[in-house]
Amino acid sequence: MSLYTVTSSSKISENQKNSEGEYTILLEQISILKGESPSINILVSDNPSVNLAISSIEHFDSLWVNRFARNMTSDEAIDRLSLYAHIVGWDAARFMLFMMPPEKTFSLPNNLMDFSTKADIPGLGYWLVFHGLKHKTDEDINRLKKVVSFKYNNINLFSDIKRFKITRVFLEIINNQDLLKMATVTKYDNGYLLEFMER
Repeated sequence: MSLYTVTSSSKISENQKNSEGEYTILLEQISILKGESPSINILVSDNPSVNLAISSIEHFDSLWVNRFARNMTSDEAIDRLSLYAHIVGWDAARFMLFMMPPEKTFSLPNNLMDFSTKADIPGLGYWLVFHGLKHKTDEDINRLKKVVSFKYNNINLFSDIKRFKITRVFLEIINNQDLLKMATVTKYDNGYLLEFMER
């Protein structure tokens, strides 16, 4: 994750600080998210920059992890990203775009990406899970699509939030209404803080 964190931090310093209020909003959201949560727990945001920064700047955990840096199986890494997709309200097609090999190979930090955007980042999920590994043939890609589809369709929102010890989520818009059955919600000027209590 360090490469993405460095890239994200670089992007923040070059662009967000020059964008009116963007850098301040990012720091405010991180502050809201961390609250009194133990650092062993996972914090989630629909802002890519926050997901990348929270694990390095504040030493919390994130669902966005480079599995090679964490010595994690691909199954767990895809589970985590599938859960993220459900929390932020991505449909299956949007998640598939996130998880498929990008048309152009990521070459960071040469090709800096704007992680502050809410727009799709095709292939970022694939990079986080497989990094330097390649799915080259149509058979490889089809097999990967089946795995990604299965993982997405078999997420249990309630049990997986508990499984990964997610305590706080910050969303600009709550797209998945099932979250409201599981969390207490606090409204802020720029979004909603959802707090999950152990049951």
